[in-house]
Amino acid sequence: MKHTLSRLAVVAALMAPAAALAHHGWSGYEPTKLTTLEAPIQAVRYTNPHAEIDLTVNGQKWLVTLAPLQRMEARGMTESVLKVGQTVKVEGARSLTPGRYEIKAERIAINGKSAEIRR
Repeated sequence: MKHTLSRLAVVAALMAPAAALAHHGWSGYEPTKLTTLEAPIQAVRYTNPHAEIDLTVNGQKWLVTLAPLQRMEARGMTESVLKVGQTVKVEGARSLTPGRYEIKAERIAINGKSAEIRR
């Protein structure tokens, strides 16, 4: 039993850095100015850790990182609401990485319904 607990502790310690890297924060995104995009949804990925949608705006493909699924559902933005072809308006923080067309959404509006999803 003692060895099993030791092994579990070692595995947990080794996995912690990987988990930290997998969950990205807000530091790589514009902290003061929000970007607004409005376009039909090209693709939807309603999977953990965050839902994502793709939009094409002015010929450029954008990745929109949404909230964790539990928060999306609590705000009424379920998988059945986010459909390919539906026009969506998102407002969020743009990636600071040059040439990267990505925003982390703070709010989303679709079908006359809007939701704050950052918090």
